[in-house]
Amino acid sequence: MGAQFRVIAHRGATTNAPGNTIAAFRSAKSLGVDAVELDVRLSRDGVPIVHHNY
Repeated sequence: MGAQFRVIAHRGATTNAPGNTIAAFRSAKSLGVDAVELDVRLSRDGVPIVHHNY
């Protein structure tokens, strides 16, 4: 019985683009990852932002 793994790109494909950018997420998709992981927070005025370890 073989194990099945999912490939998750933390902050996107950060070797190809700055992390947490649309370019990094698109690059990860083009590499065939199963998912991306990102952190979303609300700014003080209620605007959602993507920022790692805010």
